[in-house]
Amino acid sequence: MPAVTRISAKETKRLLSALQVPHRPDGMAYYGVYAYDLPDGRVLVDWQSYGHLFGSMMHLREVYQKLQKTTARHILEGVCTFEPDFLVQAPLLAARCLQALNLPGRGMTLSVLQEVDHVLNQRPCPISLV
Repeated sequence: MPAVTRISAKETKRLLSALQVPHRPDGMAYYGVYAYDLPDGRVLVDWQSYGHLFGSMMHLREVYQKLQKTTARHILEGVCTFEPDFLVQAPLLAARCLQALNLPGRGMTLSVLQEVDHVLNQRPCPISLV
């Protein structure tokens, strides 16, 4: 299977403005992403302002079908954020998040949060944080 190529938000915006075509309705219906046909047969997926280039719609389907088989759970699943002890649980939840993103043993500083944001934006797939 060919690799998915990630492109910058700026390049994605440039490509979309040059295309001036509507997104594929089947991309939104089945995968919840905006997918656009490129003239060379590749498919551009606009995911959180970043672009992901797939070799074809079939390639996109192969990748997303594998992702749909995984079940992602939210890190706060089962935790009531309105309970008084939520602040006590927050450090443990933050540590679980960092562990899931392969960033263990780091504090929640601004630079670490920016790194977490960067890692999350590189993943066009569900993340299981449990």
